[in-house]
Amino acid sequence: HLVLRLRGYDGGSDMPLGASGTSVDDPANFEKLDARQLGGVGQHIFYEICTPVDVRAKESAVVPITTKSVRGDRVLVYDYKESQVNASRCIHLFNTSDTVFAPGSVAMLEGNHFLGQTVFTPMLPGDDQLLKYADDYTVAVNREVCRDSTHSEIDSVKVEMKTQDGISRPVKCVLVRRDTKVTNYTVKNNSCDGPSKKLYIDHTADTSHGGWIIKTDQNRIKDVMGFSRYQIVLAPMQEVSFLVAEEVVYPSVLGVQEINTFLQKTVPALGLESRGIITAETQKLMVRMLQLHESKLALQRASRCDFTVATLAQWKTGCYGEQLVSSDILKLAEKILELQEKLALAKHACSASEAHIAEVFTNQERLRANIKALENVSNSTKLIERYLKDLNHEEDDLIKTRAHIDENVRQREKEKTRLDELTANLQKQVKQALENL
Repeated sequence: HLVLRLRGYDGGSDMPLGASGTSVDDPANFEKLDARQLGGVGQHIFYEICTPVDVRAKESAVVPITTKSVRGDRVLVYDYKESQVNASRCIHLFNTSDTVFAPGSVAMLEGNHFLGQTVFTPMLPGDDQLLKYADDYTVAVNREVCRDSTHSEIDSVKVEMKTQDGISRPVKCVLVRRDTKVTNYTVKNNSCDGPSKKLYIDHTADTSHGGWIIKTDQNRIKDVMGFSRYQIVLAPMQEVSFLVAEEVVYPSVLGVQEINTFLQKTVPALGLESRGIITAETQKLMVRMLQLHESKLALQRASRCDFTVATLAQWKTGCYGEQLVSSDILKLAEKILELQEKLALAKHACSASEAHIAEVFTNQERLRANIKALENVSNSTKLIERYLKDLNHEEDDLIKTRAHIDENVRQREKEKTRLDELTANLQKQVKQALENL
């Protein structure tokens, strides 16, 4: 039943206004609904009654407008997002009339029994909606994702290329994956008698990877993007298992660190080459990506002068039999290592000379103390002469050692300057090589 509620007006100055700001006495505003209330209905709704009704000032009235017979099915609805354990008792209402039903609040009655009250969304002719009035405890539903039916396969493998200065290089490896999974709904009607129950299962697809596609068509009565509704009829005490399959195809970028494992283990284990999923040319491009990555890492280490003799030996062959850096860079790195070794030896020699000077000073202090102690001792002339001779030899040793240190310092300064020049030249060539990589 459609019911119109009218409100009287006493003729005062504060006249109520319609949705458009005009007087409610204007026929255009007769029970006019605001467009925001229509929630998807793109027209204003006017209801005409056969017998005019007058409402006095300060009075109100409930006026039946029309009675329409429409189809309504009593159903149970299970939606995992709404409740993980219980289904809902609903009326599946179909607007089989030629009338547009406005939004509002509706009360549901069965005979003289009140079932419930719920929000009513607008309905055009041909529309349908579910009106929930209670929770159901007679049907048990268990939902779980079947782990043994979850699969992930590789559909194709491709390598993206980048062209710079007329040279094409592989820059990204993309796997196109196809994942599938199955959700099992176990449903049991715990009623011992009575009619069979119609159950709707509302299944929403997984939203990861841009959204999964629901593949199961059996018992499907509604299908939109990312959502399907399935219908099951349950006899008393009947238990049913219903499977819903989903599938998604999405790209997955394979990191450079994962390429070697993929080529060595995944490709032969899954037979990707024999199945035509990956070609020999694609594998060569992936190996080339690894070589370029190795070269980049080697050049970055070279720019920091972070290398040893063993590192240079590795750069000459690489993991895939290709030299990672140019021969000029290798020669510069070898010269830098030679100079670094010379500087280290010179620094060690300088430290040894300084330690020798400290020992000489200590010995001279001992000799001077002995000479002073023998000044008042008779028959000590020969011993004093011996001490003085030792002091003379040690002074000559100090002069030679200091001269050696000075020469060492001058040589180290020259080698440091040469090392700085070689390092600057190396960094320049490395920078150019990285730009060309």
